[in-house]
Amino acid sequence: MTPSKAHWAGLLTLGLASALAAQSTLLIPDVVDSSTPGNSQIAAPFGVPNASRVQYLYDASHFTSQGVVAGMRIHSLRWRAQEGVGSAAALIPIITVRMSYAATDHAAASTVFDSNHGASLTQVYVGTVTVGGVGGTTPGGFLLEVPLSEPFYYDPSTGRDLLIDVTASPIPIIPPTAVTDADAAGGRGTVVSGAGSATTGSKSAIAPVIELGYEDAFVLPAISQGTTQAPNSFHTLPWRNLSWGTRVQFVYGATNFGGGAGERIRIDRLRWRSDDQAGAAASYGNVRIALSTAARPQQQLSPNFTDNIGLDRRVVYEGDVAVQAVGAGRSRWYVDIQLDTPFYYDPSAGDLLVDVGVDGNGWSGTVPGYGARFSQMQADASMLYGSYDYDGASGTVINDWAPVLEIGYERSPRPVTLPIDVADGSEGNYSWAYPWSSPTAPGCRAQYGYDSSHFTAQGIEGPILIEKLRWRAQGHIVSLPVTFSDVPVRMGTVPDHRAMSTTMANNLTNAKDVFRGRLRVQAPTGTTPNSWFIEVVLSQPYLYDPSTGEDLFFEFRVDRTLMSPNVGIATVNAVQNADATMVLATWGANALTGSKFDDVPVIQLDYSTPRALCTGVGGDFETQIPGIAHLFNVDVTSPSGVLLREIGIHTSTPGPLTARVYYRPDTYVGATANITAWALLSVANGEGAGAGKLSMLDIDDTWLPPGSYGFAIEYTTPTVRYTQSTGPRHETPALTIRDIAVQASPFQSVQLFPGTWNGCLIYETAGFYQPYARGCLGSAGVASNFATTGRAPRLGNELEIQFGNLPATSAVIMSVGFDTTSWSGLPLPLDMAPYGLPGCTAYYAPLYPIFLNVSGGVARWQWLLPTDPALAGLPFYTQAFVPDPGRNSAGGVLSDTAIGVIGG
Repeated sequence: MTPSKAHWAGLLTLGLASALAAQSTLLIPDVVDSSTPGNSQIAAPFGVPNASRVQYLYDASHFTSQGVVAGMRIHSLRWRAQEGVGSAAALIPIITVRMSYAATDHAAASTVFDSNHGASLTQVYVGTVTVGGVGGTTPGGFLLEVPLSEPFYYDPSTGRDLLIDVTASPIPIIPPTAVTDADAAGGRGTVVSGAGSATTGSKSAIAPVIELGYEDAFVLPAISQGTTQAPNSFHTLPWRNLSWGTRVQFVYGATNFGGGAGERIRIDRLRWRSDDQAGAAASYGNVRIALSTAARPQQQLSPNFTDNIGLDRRVVYEGDVAVQAVGAGRSRWYVDIQLDTPFYYDPSAGDLLVDVGVDGNGWSGTVPGYGARFSQMQADASMLYGSYDYDGASGTVINDWAPVLEIGYERSPRPVTLPIDVADGSEGNYSWAYPWSSPTAPGCRAQYGYDSSHFTAQGIEGPILIEKLRWRAQGHIVSLPVTFSDVPVRMGTVPDHRAMSTTMANNLTNAKDVFRGRLRVQAPTGTTPNSWFIEVVLSQPYLYDPSTGEDLFFEFRVDRTLMSPNVGIATVNAVQNADATMVLATWGANALTGSKFDDVPVIQLDYSTPRALCTGVGGDFETQIPGIAHLFNVDVTSPSGVLLREIGIHTSTPGPLTARVYYRPDTYVGATANITAWALLSVANGEGAGAGKLSMLDIDDTWLPPGSYGFAIEYTTPTVRYTQSTGPRHETPALTIRDIAVQASPFQSVQLFPGTWNGCLIYETAGFYQPYARGCLGSAGVASNFATTGRAPRLGNELEIQFGNLPATSAVIMSVGFDTTSWSGLPLPLDMAPYGLPGCTAYYAPLYPIFLNVSGGVARWQWLLPTDPALAGLPFYTQAFVPDPGRNSAGGVLSDTAIGVIGG
């Protein structure tokens, strides 16, 4: 362990004993209270016999009028019954609740359900609820309560309305008069209701009476979000530095995050609060904000800026910042910054550092007010400021002062539990010893297939990036911790898990390597349900889309001879008859065939939603011309580049779909009749989903550095729909699609006519490390090359690279390179046969040798990446020379080549 890591280890306990964040309740609409009933009623979805869907839209003023002037994390919902009417209890087998910022004002809500959802659409609950069981009081008692499994962050000060979307299954026993208290809400609420399977409903200007349980947003230092004034004191930096510039660091103690201690969050927004003095508007043209876990606690802040920066430093914003005008006597959120890239922060790992540099040369406007007031009484925060220098190296430390800052965030990544039978946290009904606790050497090989309905039933209806896997131990069981030195994991899809073959290779048609490396099995807690005692952070996140109907597939190979210490492991919690299948071979990690079972382990997946740039779904024109192609130009504006993973196509009818995706540098203009000017990116095959849906096709993962590219998508299946008109530009902060055109015969004709492509590009912007080219065969197979430490590489993070499948040797020689065009004057790729390495190819120019020791058939290299922002987006390549005496005249072979791109 390096000294810097040892220092970080000393910070791991920070925040674990913190108090919970302030918790409150709020009753909406704001025209009712605990003693005032509503003036209307709603029966759906809790007092009707059939499945139903209801959307409630509440104007933001219902919150701000009750003093909620910042963000809130909503964690529970309670519906109030109609006053004066009793109701018996009944069980709703399953309801699904989703929440979002409404796409429009509530008064302009659409009768098309999905058109009303806007930003941050989140499934917050799926499961059973009991409705009814209340007496006939006035106001009515609470008819039902839904504790959200996924809290929802809502900020009414944005002016955007809150949308709550509820779908309920039929109620077997209808509770008499189970109707919900409602109110006309002064014209500030809307309900859209319809049948459970309907896509549209009817609209009325009422709103049900709901009590929200919520926590204060993370306003730092930890003061009540409803506080009118920022307390104690004020300071003028960084937003009143005028023309001379400044750099300021603020460190907030992890305990400011209250109930978030130990909970990883994704920070995507920062807001500063003004003091109570008036100030005019201004703007700054060159602002740089970086976040990190502080390298030292806030009480030990160093006067040297660099000393305080953690290894996970990330530049999250660069550009203009507007300071809003504020009036005297009222503090407001007067600086509001949506981050270019999010920052993932875990309070249990240390304090939060906010590093702001403001270039005074970019300042314009009149003098703003005195800036945000700073709390200096038990604020659990510190600041370091260096006036007059945007890139200052040192400054003055002030302990216990920091601006009042609001953090916009969401928990990340989100978990989903399989099978659906245990998604509510209940215990499974069976247990398995395999693959982790297979009792005898040489171990086993296991394949699992989970029906796509396990995802769609939990509200996951589009593509997700699976990042982490966990297994749960059987209830009450305890065991010792152990380590496996080499575990390979694959993921893919199968058409139907029930048709999985007992010949294991037959199930691997589209499987991808997602992990190979050491695996630590923790000691389970012995509770019921038991703890997640096995965790795998994927080296390559896996993109899965359950809406295609394809079932999710896993393969795990566990070699008991590579386990230390050689002791028993707790059995795995499992479920029988779970609409899932396992193929298991218990006689070795490399077995070829196995037996089928309908029992599967309880697995939890951590996932995130991939980024997408979509040009729409729909279209007024249906082509019947085989070979038609869409052409468009793509601008990659992300400084780290983007990794393309999938494309979405809109078809007219369900059925087989094939698309050939081409690209070239700069633009498609001038190259529409010359196929030699293009590179084939991928041939994507899949099933068309039909009208009104996107058909997701997996393409070869392709990294595009910043720049412009021409794209051509050729369809060999004549069912594509698109809009027959000139399309607009489509933009995200990372990508732009522009200049869309249609060509009837790609690369054979220059005939172009207007058309808008109706589809999506699915992409990532973070750094990555993945296979680039295959190595050559050695006596132990082809030497593998992969990352073992998650999704990295990123600035300031440690990347661990492992070379596996190595023959008996004491060392390998690896190298890092950046040039794939030439090596010592020779063009690349270079056939290495003339140099004694037949069948081997060099793909980059190695810079210098790195000697790695081999143990147990593997060699590892740890690389602590620097924090220089200029390196974001830099591609690099790795490969190893593996000594293999007698294999050829050179006495060795070359491993797989991998490409990495450093994330910002």
